[in-house]
Amino acid sequence: MNLANNAKKYKNDIIQYPESTYKFIAYGFDCKISRNYLGCWCGYVIFPTGYSPINDICDDDVHGGITYCHDNTIGFDCAHLTDYRPKDNWNESNCKYWTYEDVVDETTKLARFFYDQDANKRT
Repeated sequence: MNLANNAKKYKNDIIQYPESTYKFIAYGFDCKISRNYLGCWCGYVIFPTGYSPINDICDDDVHGGITYCHDNTIGFDCAHLTDYRPKDNWNESNCKYWTYEDVVDETTKLARFFYDQDANKRT
């Protein structure tokens, strides 16, 4: 995808989703996505107190791998070299802008991963 198309996607995303943070529930987990300082979305799954997903993490299960793990929250970002970073002056010509919808889907996928892992422990 070329840089002009990515810039257009970002502009449309800002118009549709002007807030910097959005929250939702996926597979029973609280989730949120927020924009970082580069204008890229980051996705997070927030676990209930006492839930310990640390041994279940597999970096291949989410875009770019897990890049955030603190307290009861695990997340990822969309600001890798192969990602379009709106507020960065340097972007690869074949990079991809991860839209709000893309990151909600990816965050939901991560929540499902933990939901499935939890179900496997119960069987």
